[in-house]
Amino acid sequence: MNTALADVLASVECSNDTIIVTWSDSHRSVFPLRWLRYECSCRECGDSQTGIRFVTPADVGKSLAVERCGISATGDLELFWSRGNHYSSYQRTWLREHCLSESSRDARLHRPTVWGAELASRVPRVSFVDFMNDDSQRCDAFEAIRDFGLVHVVDGPADVGVAEQLAKQVGPLEETNFGRVFDLQSTADALSIGATRHAASLHTDECYRNMPTGIKFIHCISDSDSGTGYSLFADGFHIGELLHQAAPAAFELLSVEPVTFHRRYEEAIIVARAPIFSRAPSGHVVGFRFQDRSLAPLDVPCGDVDALLDAIDDLMKLIGDAQSQLRLRLAPGESVLFDNHRLLHGRTGFTGHRHLQLCSVNRDTFISEMRVLQKNLNREGPYLRLASGASCAVNE
Repeated sequence: MNTALADVLASVECSNDTIIVTWSDSHRSVFPLRWLRYECSCRECGDSQTGIRFVTPADVGKSLAVERCGISATGDLELFWSRGNHYSSYQRTWLREHCLSESSRDARLHRPTVWGAELASRVPRVSFVDFMNDDSQRCDAFEAIRDFGLVHVVDGPADVGVAEQLAKQVGPLEETNFGRVFDLQSTADALSIGATRHAASLHTDECYRNMPTGIKFIHCISDSDSGTGYSLFADGFHIGELLHQAAPAAFELLSVEPVTFHRRYEEAIIVARAPIFSRAPSGHVVGFRFQDRSLAPLDVPCGDVDALLDAIDDLMKLIGDAQSQLRLRLAPGESVLFDNHRLLHGRTGFTGHRHLQLCSVNRDTFISEMRVLQKNLNREGPYLRLASGASCAVNE
């Protein structure tokens, strides 16, 4: 798209119940009158972005006509409505950003880059200093999480509290049963697999919550003995594609059949029931949740147990395949930021003493901060439709 011409109105015409806009790059946009009237954001109608909104769909009605349409002195679309002597003006950039053509709507759908082990040669990276101090570099890092699901932060201090410093560049920390910041190191009285030296199978965190924790921050303070304690990651979206190709019936079952995840703490019992894969109406995977160690007893008809266990078995074989996994050995001062609604993480077993700190920020907060950065930096992206995440919990 020629950005110099994309938001320049060449002509406007009214045809029956639509307004047809032709742009200087020859693109055509067709806007229904009813849509335009409802989207008016004048002082009388109010603005949906602020929530100070006065017009409703019922107020608009179905029988609409315009007395005159045209291009204003500022180059924007203006309409003079027949009913109520109402005047509406629509900024040309806003109109182009919200064009209803199939190609424009398709262009607004973000398509993540799925990956397997080959990502090792091109892992997105940013320095700690740049992430903390440079809006453009931080936006790059956010977009890497949007596109790949993760970013590797390097050359940082190997200090307690760095994970929280990174997270606060995004927003307030989430509170979980592990607290706001969690120290992960081996202990004699371990209450979780993470607090041992054993390998931890790939999983998403807190899948037993209706809304799992969002963007995770893992910071290495001290590493284990050489050659041990590799951090493992896998792309749940890629796993979904592989499963759909290899076992479509299993993929379909895990996308529609809710399974129950649960966890009991000293003073909490948390249960969520949801499909492993969350899908958009288009069929694309938009969220993933899975932790085999937290699977509650299956609550399905007796005759469906085998099919569901077979599907989970097919899924776990793909998760366990080295070709699906990224291996990183975090050095002291390094961090990984990743989308817990998409990526699985785990580790190999280790010897010696390994100390990580973990925390998380709500996924909506992260997306909002990224959109603000993009807007301030005049980047394309604030209106992209992004994957909604693993939030499709069900109760039935």
